[in-house]
Formats: sequence, structure tokens, C-alpha cells
Amino acid sequence: ARHSDTSRPRVYVGNLDTMVTEQEIMQIFSPFGMVTGIDMPKEGNPPVTKGFAFVEYAQQGSADKAIQVLQDFFLNGRRMRVGQPTAQKRQTASPGVIPQMAQTMPSGGGVSSDPAAVMSAAERRRIAVSNIPQDTQQASIQTIFQTFGMITRVDVIPDASATLVHSGTFVVEFASEASAAQAFQAMQGFKLGGISLSL
Repeated sequence: ARHSDTSRPRVYVGNLDTMVTEQEIMQIFSPFGMVTGIDMPKEGNPPVTKGFAFVEYAQQGSADKAIQVLQDFFLNGRRMRVGQPTAQKRQTASPGVIPQMAQTMPSGGGVSSDPAAVMSAAERRRIAVSNIPQDTQQASIQTIFQTFGMITRVDVIPDASATLVHSGTFVVEFASEASAAQAFQAMQGFKLGGISLSL
């Protein structure tokens, strides 16, 4: 009998463009942990993907984080469907939110009337994301980051020389500090178009 290691955590990836390659899938999913294999069924001549793939991780935590972060991620203009394979799926209502992140706001004195304190609170809801590829659109950044909570605005920092589409830096503002903190933690080292984002 052929041995198949079914204990490895896997992530189902659906609604893929037929021209997507294993290398692109690896670039998107490898920031969350060690990828031990990618199963992308193909058909036709020349062979193209059937529109779905399975990404196998070394650790369950890596698979869980990928599923949480990459919901509604756009690849080649199509929204990927990311989740647990049917065989591994468990009946759970929890989206995997990190409860500790709700405690990131300092419990200091009541200085909310101080304009400087109000400004710093607003700053804590914002994340500057740099090193973004030129072909990335504002809507794509919003789609990636809205996984962590409601986004109130996404600002594109223009290129100073006006020769590029943008400077490569976007500022994402969340409705809550907890969402911003969770996004900042989860997206460290995340690769977009093969380039690591800088937060």
C-alpha cells in the first residue's frame, strides 16, 4: 500500500486562475511557516491548473494562520478561497481571533482630553506598509488587511518624483487599535508579488 502522511496539516486553495504556478502559491503561503509540499492538480495540453491546490505545512499553527490571513486574498484578479480540506474540517464557529490582542491598549491615566493623547491613539490604529509592488492596487491592500478588522481608510503615499504609480508605501487605518496590532503582528515578513512587505 502506498504510504500517505495524512497527519500533515493542509490548506485548501480554490478559485485559482488557470495560469497560476506552484511558485506563486509558494511565495504567498511560505511566510506563514515551512511548506512541505504543494499539490496542484493539472489537466490539458499544455497542462494548466484545475483551479485549486493543497498546501501542506510542517505545523498546524502555520496552516491556521494562513487560512486566517489569506481570506479574500486576490491573486491575478481572482479572490482565492482558502480553508481546511473537507477531511480536516471541524465544526467550529470561532474564526481564530487572538483574544490577547484586545489588551494592547495601555491602561494608563485618564488623559483622553489631551489632544496629544488623542493623536497618539489615532496613530496606534494606523499601519504604514512599505515595499509594495508598483502593480498593487489600493483595493488589493484593503482586501488583505480587512481580515483583521474594519478598515476606515487606506491612503496611498504618492511618489515624490511622480515617475512611479506610487511610492510603495500605503497607510492602513483600522477602526480599532486591537485590529491594527493584530495585523502588524501577523503580517511581519508577508510576501506580496515575491517581495517582503515592510511594516
